[in-house]
Amino acid sequence: MKRITLRGDFMETLPSGRPLTVKAAVLQKPMQVVMEERALAALGDRDVLVKVMAVGVCGSDIHYYEHGRIGRKKVEHPLIQGHECSGIVAKVGAGVTRLKVGDRVAVEPGISCFQCEYCKAGKYNLCPSVKFLSSPPVDGAFAEYIVHPEHLLFPIPDHLSFEEATLVEPLSVGIHACRRAGLEAGSTVLIAGMGPVGLTAIIAARALGAGKIIVTDVEPFRLRLAGELGASVCIHALEQNAAEAVAQTTDHKGVDMVIDTSGQAGVIDSSIEWMKRGGSWCSSDSLMRRGFL
Repeated sequence: MKRITLRGDFMETLPSGRPLTVKAAVLQKPMQVVMEERALAALGDRDVLVKVMAVGVCGSDIHYYEHGRIGRKKVEHPLIQGHECSGIVAKVGAGVTRLKVGDRVAVEPGISCFQCEYCKAGKYNLCPSVKFLSSPPVDGAFAEYIVHPEHLLFPIPDHLSFEEATLVEPLSVGIHACRRAGLEAGSTVLIAGMGPVGLTAIIAARALGAGKIIVTDVEPFRLRLAGELGASVCIHALEQNAAEAVAQTTDHKGVDMVIDTSGQAGVIDSSIEWMKRGGSWCSSDSLMRRGFL
């Protein structure tokens, strides 16, 4: 693994009184990104300055880039995108105790208020006031450095690349979906949609002991990836009757649960045909609207 040397104490390199700025890729309007110098947020006592080393491109980033909005969320001012990110600790606030300069970290992108009823109940992911990186009007991580709270940074081992570490955030969605669906050892699960979250859900399902993992998609390439990651049965939804394939695979019992990561409305109706009596259903779209993506 190539070791990276930081360029000194970044926070002390500028003369006193001069605004601290970093280079950032800024979305000005749909299909137009420019490089700008942007002011960096002040470093609080429990904050960490992170040198950004890698940022993943989420489907939400593409929607904002191409269309300038997702549902009611609209880009009304220039926006720095990117929330699936990793980097190196460049400086720590006076009250930081868990991290030190040089540590390699993955970033949890949602900053909750920890004051509302949801946060107090331990469900901070449901916080209605969450500040989520790259969700308008909150800037994201396509910048040289970001300032982020210590408790939302997680050390990563040296053998994990920064690019791989950007997948920790979408992987957490796959893990949570499996847990919400009640996946137990030996469960039969169908995962609809083999995008990044669907693929990470396969990894999570295997780790939690799923007995059989059935997947559906319309892209052969994604289905091949699903098979390589451990899917038991891969169904091409345009070429096969998914309900019949599920029935044959499960001895006509149906699956214990369906996890929808496709975002397709028709999957909800189809899920009824795929599930056994008393089965469960979970959608990554509902998780996204509740702050998991």
